[in-house]
Amino acid sequence: MVFKLDKDGNKIQRYDRAFFIDTDDKTNVKALRAGFFAAREDYVLTQSDCSDVPTAVLNEAKDTEGKKLENGEGIWAWNEMPNSKQSKIEKRNKGKDYASKIEPKTTQLQENEKGKNE
Repeated sequence: MVFKLDKDGNKIQRYDRAFFIDTDDKTNVKALRAGFFAAREDYVLTQSDCSDVPTAVLNEAKDTEGKKLENGEGIWAWNEMPNSKQSKIEKRNKGKDYASKIEPKTTQLQENEKGKNE
């Protein structure tokens, strides 16, 4: 993981939620490809948000039992906030809360970590 750093070189927590969904190996390549292409799309302020890539991945992936995964989109997807979409993803799919795994244990970069200044 690459951390963003503040002006003093301290880690900045960028995300505070993470949810792991175990997927079917057969659909992983297709799902990752969809995410890659979504990430390369132009960002349109009135239509895009940080959930575009995970949504594209979820739309193509299946769980380990072959069941299609559910994204976080609702009826009014164009105006929903990413945190609302994240909550829906967590409710609609079997998975594990991994938020504690993305929390920095220290604000200083460790020997095996990388960072980029803001």
